[in-house]
Amino acid sequence: MDKLTVLHVSPAPPQLGGMEAYMGNVLASSLVERHHILLLNISKPRLFRGGVYEIKTGYAGAFRRRLSITLTSYAYSMKFLLQFFWLLTFRKPDIVHIHTASYTSFW
Repeated sequence: MDKLTVLHVSPAPPQLGGMEAYMGNVLASSLVERHHILLLNISKPRLFRGGVYEIKTGYAGAFRRRLSITLTSYAYSMKFLLQFFWLLTFRKPDIVHIHTASYTSFW
């Protein structure tokens, strides 16, 4: 029987957080032997400085952050969207697991 190909769309270590910890556990588990695991790492490394994100979250935070941070965040989002469609088209996963957050931190 062929291995299932599972695409995870998630932030991943070394970033800190619940989704990152979960993905670290998945990648270190025996699942990688039983399934073909693809990871689209949606961490935004240039927005992470000194262990702290430069992004103010929440709806109000979107208006209080610097314009350069907002533009960088949207550029990463477009990059990830293009990578996502590339993976769907050329790697053809059997299952797509999208890990999401709430409110504006989703974007």
